[in-house]
Amino acid sequence: KLLLITAAILVTAFAFAQDCSDLFISEYVEGSSQNKGIEIYNPTSEPISLEGYILVRFSNGSPSISDELDLSYVDSVSVVQPYDVIFAVNGQTVENDYGVVDPALYALADIAGVGGHGTDPNYFNGDDAVALIKGDMQLVDLVGKIGENPGEGWCDDEDLGYVAGESYWLSWTANHTLIRKPNIKKGVTSNPQFFNPAAEYDSLPIDTWSHVGFHECECDPNYNGIEDDSNVENHSNTVIYPNPVGNTSKVTVMSEKLIKNIQVFNVIGSIEREIVVNERTGMVTSDVSDLDNGVHLMRIQFTDGSFETKQLVIK
Repeated sequence: KLLLITAAILVTAFAFAQDCSDLFISEYVEGSSQNKGIEIYNPTSEPISLEGYILVRFSNGSPSISDELDLSYVDSVSVVQPYDVIFAVNGQTVENDYGVVDPALYALADIAGVGGHGTDPNYFNGDDAVALIKGDMQLVDLVGKIGENPGEGWCDDEDLGYVAGESYWLSWTANHTLIRKPNIKKGVTSNPQFFNPAAEYDSLPIDTWSHVGFHECECDPNYNGIEDDSNVENHSNTVIYPNPVGNTSKVTVMSEKLIKNIQVFNVIGSIEREIVVNERTGMVTSDVSDLDNGVHLMRIQFTDGSFETKQLVIK
């Protein structure tokens, strides 16, 4: 059955979707443990029945479907109301080697999978393509690229072919929540040559669920053009570790952006260290054993000209 579905998707891959005419994925939650879920939005003025809609996963670059979830199997969620959403969550509620879904996230769900690899598409990680298909095996929407293994996930770097690969810290589809931009009015109905998540999604930090349950979209006549972007990341997602620095002499700066140089200042603003980066990288490790105990500031300049300042504590 799965092979037949896959073949049908490929045959209908060039179907054309009209704006504001069919369901599409509005939010993608790829969090810690099994905190995974997909939100689906109705951009039309009429209720849409979930009959025949299936959520599927293509695992680790496979061209074939690994698991599926029939979205119409729960009687209480038979339709998606106009300009409303339904949220499907990972169903792993019993502790195992892969962890469990957070009860707080599970409580937000309208539909839950049964849990387990091979049975629940919400077992996705950043390297799995996730698709919404419907009755005649038509591709309705897609996150990722079917048949492509992006390593740790897909990113927004054209020079890397939008595939993070070994540059795992650049991945958007791993350890993030992605929210469809308000100006997106339809799903992706053909397998893309390149998948660039930044083209249609905003990125929020890992385990952020504050937007689950609603979606802002220009299809809605009541949309006023004002959206809450207070949690949207600046896409550098820079981290310093270990921090505080204790029984080690080295500290690593890791960012989704490429780092040009790093300056270290003391609390009165005097520069203590400048680290010039001579190669294209988002991860820099430096020896800080000569710095005094206490609070320091790291000013990180990226290759795109932007800056970010982080606090570094040495004890």
